[in-house]
Amino acid sequence: MYDPSVWLGTYSIQSGCDQSTCCCAQTSTITDSNDGSTYTITGSNLAGQCGSSPPSSVTAKATKPTSNTVTYSVDGESHTATRSDDGNTLYDSNASSAACSAYLVKSSSITSSSMATASASSGLLAALMVVAWVVLKHSL
Repeated sequence: MYDPSVWLGTYSIQSGCDQSTCCCAQTSTITDSNDGSTYTITGSNLAGQCGSSPPSSVTAKATKPTSNTVTYSVDGESHTATRSDDGNTLYDSNASSAACSAYLVKSSSITSSSMATASASSGLLAALMVVAWVVLKHSL
């Protein structure tokens, strides 16, 4: 049986996402939404064409994956994230613009117990989320 928890963690952009035309999340965190069916993807450290007053982060929900591929939407743009078999890299494909797609490398893993500790101690669970693996494109 497929274990979707292999997706949980923090990812950083290795290559891709053209900041001259895209708003790029330099870091993405994938956490369990604790609702039994979805993961939360949080993109942070936004850089590039993010508008005059960009948010500090963006959030999306994705159905818990049953394979190495998952789709989700950010600001109306469709994304497909594909995880490598070893779980260390993701390719986030932005359907609206190939220039905004990116390869991401997993920099840390998140376990259910560490998520519970973070949530209880400082409310970080709400701030965490993906995809880095989330690459965003915002119009000015």
